Amino acid sequence: MEKAVRFLFLSLFFCMLPTAAVARNYHVSPSGDDSGAGTQGQPWRTLERVSRAELEPGDRVLLEGGKLIRGSLLLDAADSGMPGQAVLIMSHGRGRATIDAGDGAAIHVKSSSNV
Repeated sequence: MEKAVRFLFLSLFFCMLPTAAVARNYHVSPSGDDSGAGTQGQPWRTLERVSRAELEPGDRVLLEGGKLIRGSLLLDAADSGMPGQAVLIMSHGRGRATIDAGDGAAIHVKSSSNV
């Protein structure tokens, strides 16, 4: 009986420990498709699709280098990073990506931190 109680206690203890979130890379390319997975092999096409994703601390938004990405990216409080685990928006590959948001802001950060 004592072994069963100890096993139950340890099982509950380990289930309640916080799990480390795995940071993800989200790829954006003008040749992508917003119905894709946002991976390097299936990049998203628009920044609006990235805006709908729930970014976690340490996540990276990788814009295809040397390409023109149209639209705006909105990051809110749900997309915040943490100290040492910022959410990063950066170019990936050759050259620097350019964001064309027309007359608006290319990246709008609202109530978000560590971005």
